[in-house]
Amino acid sequence: MIKIQTFLQILTMKKPIKVLTVGYIVALTLIAGMSLGAHFVVEHVITEQESVARVIGYAGRQDTLSQRSTLYLSKLAANPHDDITRQNLSAMIDILEQSHEGLTMGSKTMRIPSALPSNAYRVYFEEPEKLNDKMRDYISNVREILALPAEELHEGHELYIRAYSFAVVPLHESLKLAVKAYERDADRRMNNLVGVQQIAIISILMVILIEAFLIFRPLVDKVRAYSETLEKLASTDPMTGIANRWAFYQAVHKEFKRAKRHDRATTLMVLDLDHFKSVNDTYGHQAGDEVLKSSAKMIGDSLRSEDTFGRVGGEEFAVLLPETSIDQAKIVADKILHMLRDNAIALKAGSDKETLHVTSSIGMAQFNAEEDVNVEDLFQRADKALYKAKDAGRDRYVIE
Repeated sequence: MIKIQTFLQILTMKKPIKVLTVGYIVALTLIAGMSLGAHFVVEHVITEQESVARVIGYAGRQDTLSQRSTLYLSKLAANPHDDITRQNLSAMIDILEQSHEGLTMGSKTMRIPSALPSNAYRVYFEEPEKLNDKMRDYISNVREILALPAEELHEGHELYIRAYSFAVVPLHESLKLAVKAYERDADRRMNNLVGVQQIAIISILMVILIEAFLIFRPLVDKVRAYSETLEKLASTDPMTGIANRWAFYQAVHKEFKRAKRHDRATTLMVLDLDHFKSVNDTYGHQAGDEVLKSSAKMIGDSLRSEDTFGRVGGEEFAVLLPETSIDQAKIVADKILHMLRDNAIALKAGSDKETLHVTSSIGMAQFNAEEDVNVEDLFQRADKALYKAKDAGRDRYVIE
């Protein structure tokens, strides 16, 4: 290590060009290596965001599919000769089984990794939940019911009673635990990645600050801007440009604490684009991407600058409205519903259709200090309202 006296002598030399050149090359090499590492971290963050949103979306859809299948099951038991209901139930069970196989064993088609997170693995394969067994038993029971002659099926049949009661409570509760397990794992992985990213950024800044005294002072502003870009990438959904799930949850936690401390009127809104899967299936994923981007822009244009807007799942968005009562939130919800309903989304050239109209189902819940012990309670109430909006016919909002 060069002593301070020697270092000062070098600075006062008439021709310190060689020393400065060597320092310049060393500094550039260090910064280039660190920047490359930060670039890979950012790419990994984006990939993780997409993977996490996709898996959580499928896990959440499993609960919706299982509950919707019970509705078809009830209709079929009430009218065993209803062939359309029988076909719909059979198709839904096929989708439920395909999604379950993808979540537990991985799927290249669904782009789901084969390795289950430890929390999710316990829910699926270990006591007390053993969700894998529950799901397979339920699917098997429903297939047995579908195989029954119409004359033998009725609401008092043992198979029907077992399948219906099983899906309404035990299976539903276990699926909710699976979603929470995926969310906890997603938060852990994102926090780890953000920690690595922050270390990379700090390391880059430290090297630059040391070298800036001699060479790089004019470059500090550029690197600071690069660091801000990295932080923005880590909290932005790459598809829509709005807050990603991790960033949205962080903002909600902060606002929740403020609302609880000061008893402020705060409303959470959860939105789901109606029949989005059919858009992908009918017009392709490129059209689905355009629908997501355009819908996010229209929803964002309906909000205030102080509102927090994020994408929390595949086609699921959420909005936090601080200092907003439920009556004020109704106005915002109506504005969003009209905006989506009345404005056609232009698709890119090459699509089978030039424009599409989409609608949204919205669930809303206002912060209640007595009911909402934590953020999850508020989200649970908003999600419950969202399911009611879907069951009521979609393209509407419901308040919980």
